[in-house]
Amino acid sequence: MTRHVIRSARASIWLLIVIPICSLSCVAGAKTQVRDEDAMIGDVLKHLWSKSNIWSYPGSNYVVVARDTAPPLLLGAGNAKERLEENRQYILNNLRVEGLDINPLIDALFAINCTPIRLQLQSNRGNGYLIDYTGEYHHGSWRTFYKDHPNAAGMAEVSRPVYDDRTGILLIYVGTHRESRAGMGILFVFRYEGEILIKLAEAELWIS
Repeated sequence: MTRHVIRSARASIWLLIVIPICSLSCVAGAKTQVRDEDAMIGDVLKHLWSKSNIWSYPGSNYVVVARDTAPPLLLGAGNAKERLEENRQYILNNLRVEGLDINPLIDALFAINCTPIRLQLQSNRGNGYLIDYTGEYHHGSWRTFYKDHPNAAGMAEVSRPVYDDRTGILLIYVGTHRESRAGMGILFVFRYEGEILIKLAEAELWIS
């Protein structure tokens, strides 16, 4: 059975079924982006490669990232249209950063990810990521993927990030897959301190 859990500094909640956020109508009021989106995505991928264990497989040198952004996945059961707003509110209530109101940024993350965009980010194997510019691997077989990329930790997709220039807070969704045996989707909350990313919280939306 696939396991799903939301984690924050103060919450650990278990739910059962994944529903794509694309079914949710766009909401207004996304924050103005001051930093370059592709640069922020590159910073996040570099941070996760060097400081996280989500791609810590023996012999792995990089992860292959989908060329198009992906919407965050929400949890729910039953009728998707009726449950998506309920689950959005659930995450709003349970993903918290002490001393900060990140709810507007969560709404903004949903708003700007209703439609995928093509990444302009350049591959950087030294920072742990290659971009699948042709799209062949994210629509092909795992056998072909590992034949061409035997040292890859797997495949990943990222959402467009949202960033608050006043607080330095950045929100982004990252999904990762390794064959059909392992995968997860995580909503991360970071803060920029100068040019350095500091992870503040995360919500693990799904895991298999």
